[in-house]
Amino acid sequence: MVNRTIIYFFIFILILSYTCCKRQKNDNFRPRSIDNHVLMNTNRIVTVSEESIIDDYISRYHWKMNKTGSGLRYMIYRTSHGRKTASGDIVSLKYSLELINGQPCYSSAIDGPIKFVIGKSTVERGLEEGVLLMKKGEKAKFILPSHLGNGLQGDMKKIPKKAVLVYDVELEDVIQ
Repeated sequence: MVNRTIIYFFIFILILSYTCCKRQKNDNFRPRSIDNHVLMNTNRIVTVSEESIIDDYISRYHWKMNKTGSGLRYMIYRTSHGRKTASGDIVSLKYSLELINGQPCYSSAIDGPIKFVIGKSTVERGLEEGVLLMKKGEKAKFILPSHLGNGLQGDMKKIPKKAVLVYDVELEDVIQ
């Protein structure tokens, strides 16, 4: 009889321990909820800060730039009567790319021209958006806020995280 009682007691303790450990383990891995208002306010602060930096940069150089709905700033400073770009076109660009603080990153003089298919590319979203505003032979300046450039991660090489990018481009060729 004593043997049976001890065995039942140990089984009870094992089940109780297992249940408590299991519950505690699950409690530790409960996902935290993130308040959407906090995220929206954080994004708003970052965007306003970038806008201010971009506005200061533009006024320092006395540029007359346009702004798209996405936040891309652009200025076509040499116009052309060439063919306008469209989604699906293959384009070739001469370019220089620097950070908004003036630090050079990449250029076609060193790396060769960029060639890509509009709408199916690996270039920054802001660069693609800007190229869609151009015609063959035109030159333009683009300022890409971080969300249109390399975003939160940068490119893991020369472009840091959350960087505002300044492109100077020449649309060399447009192929349908």
